[in-house]
Amino acid sequence: MRPLLALSMLLLLALAALPAPAGATISVAPRLPKFKHARDWQITYTLSGDAGLFQDERSSLLIVSFAAPDHVQVKLLAEQHTFVAVADAHSARIYFPRLGFALWVPGAHAPDLPGDLDISLGGPEGVLTTDWDGIAQGLRHPDLDADTVYTLLPDETVAGRACLVLRTATTFHQAPGKQSKWIVTQWFDREYGLPLGARRDDREGPVQFLARSVKINAGFDSRRFTAKIPASVPVFRGPLDLDDADTIAEFLKPHELPGGDEFSSPESDPSFDFKVTLLKPTALPAGFAASNGVSSTTGHSVEPPSPEVWWSATYTWFSKSGGVIIFTQGTWPPGKGPDEQPAPAGQPRALTLRHRPAKLLTYKDPYEGLILTWHEGGKRCRLEGTGVSADDLQKMAESMKPTVLEPRPHGDVGLPLPPENTISIAPRAGRAGLAR
Repeated sequence: MRPLLALSMLLLLALAALPAPAGATISVAPRLPKFKHARDWQITYTLSGDAGLFQDERSSLLIVSFAAPDHVQVKLLAEQHTFVAVADAHSARIYFPRLGFALWVPGAHAPDLPGDLDISLGGPEGVLTTDWDGIAQGLRHPDLDADTVYTLLPDETVAGRACLVLRTATTFHQAPGKQSKWIVTQWFDREYGLPLGARRDDREGPVQFLARSVKINAGFDSRRFTAKIPASVPVFRGPLDLDDADTIAEFLKPHELPGGDEFSSPESDPSFDFKVTLLKPTALPAGFAASNGVSSTTGHSVEPPSPEVWWSATYTWFSKSGGVIIFTQGTWPPGKGPDEQPAPAGQPRALTLRHRPAKLLTYKDPYEGLILTWHEGGKRCRLEGTGVSADDLQKMAESMKPTVLEPRPHGDVGLPLPPENTISIAPRAGRAGLAR
């Protein structure tokens, strides 16, 4: 019986390894080659639809070049917001020639490419990652606040390449009786696992990136991985996002009141469905002004020891020379707060701030910056600054006063939004490394 049993086991294993038939709902991600096996490649994507990158961007070309292990360049050629991003293992720089400035961000904050291509420049796993592993993770650990169905569609050919086609339909449960649905279709190269296209369909209409040309292992060309930033261009350093480009562009516009005084509008406040007491500074370092870049997040902590509602809020300020200050505060559950995330390598120093223990971290890689962290009133606080002195950053922290925010009008008081639901009051700050 043993030979027969062994043969039966082999047959079962072989059947389990067979790919799911096209059109079938799947519960295990099909196997794809690691995309980094394509050691040197360049893909040109065409964009159709409003990708939500910037307002009025409805058609453009996106060119992604990669050479292992740490050469990446992205070019978005669009009517309004052309940019060039170059990343290495530590940071990424994004230059906007038409807007006249650049962003320099740490690798962990390198931007995901737009259009549901699910490519990220940077992060703890390397310079370039895709979302295929994320799809497999989603299949193994479904989101409790959404219903997701993965369907394998018949193979298609994109830019002359055979592609696996996966459709992901997700229904988000936003509140009792309210829900929204996204359908995303993705094309992955069968030979190398490269993402060659993505299409998202939602209530605002379809958005599609699709490869127009693909060059794989055609030979390394170092000229592809250079971009020159003029010395006169301000470079904004910090954990920023692509969306911050619009905020910074508005900030840099000349706003003047009669008489020639420079105009600086106060920042807006986030809004919540319940009362929140947060800290706001009453004094800013010289040269910094409110950006109106505010974001807030709420969620449920469902794990002990604190099964309760949590919230966070982030304020951002800029200086015209490229300085950035970001203040994040909140009541995150254990393991989620920014003070528990990996910090830049640097010199930490204990100090007393606002009559309580605090830490000041000074770092120099990938750029020079400071991070102040402390706990106050049940909140965890993180104040990060570039282009500002330690004394001025501490004075800003000392100037903070508690501010009570009442629940938003007509909101369901006490009923928080689903976990990880972000409410952007204004564009909030993504990730890239360019050499001058």
